[in-house]
Amino acid sequence: MNDAEDDNGTVRNNGQSKEDDEPGRIWRSLKALLFGNSDDNSLRAQIEEVIDDHENDAETDPKGNPDLSSLELEMLRNMLHFSEHRVDDIAVPRADMIAIEASAPFSDFVDIFSEHGHSRIPVYRENLDDIIGMIHIKDIFAI
Repeated sequence: MNDAEDDNGTVRNNGQSKEDDEPGRIWRSLKALLFGNSDDNSLRAQIEEVIDDHENDAETDPKGNPDLSSLELEMLRNMLHFSEHRVDDIAVPRADMIAIEASAPFSDFVDIFSEHGHSRIPVYRENLDDIIGMIHIKDIFAI
């Protein structure tokens, strides 16, 4: 078996690059043979790997602030998996909605939060077709 060096300086052994002889390559090949090839080389998997690497490296901008906050990294991860959810997993049927009319007295707002235990409640004007916003329980506590 002859070793030869190509124009880039990579030593080849029987047509294989030097990197193919690394122990990691052998382990991956053995694992693929025994357990099947479970490597996910999709764009989604590659992006997730970059997000994980970025989180571990904790890169900062020139001012020393984190390049991406942990919240932003989590949002990116969630966006990657958004398509895995169905509307049925997230949406609440209209008949089961807990909402409050904008003109309701303050005591009704307190009652609805304490009775149902939600942190946010949709606020509507006249009927549920006219949602004008959301009220957060923190807003009620502030008052």
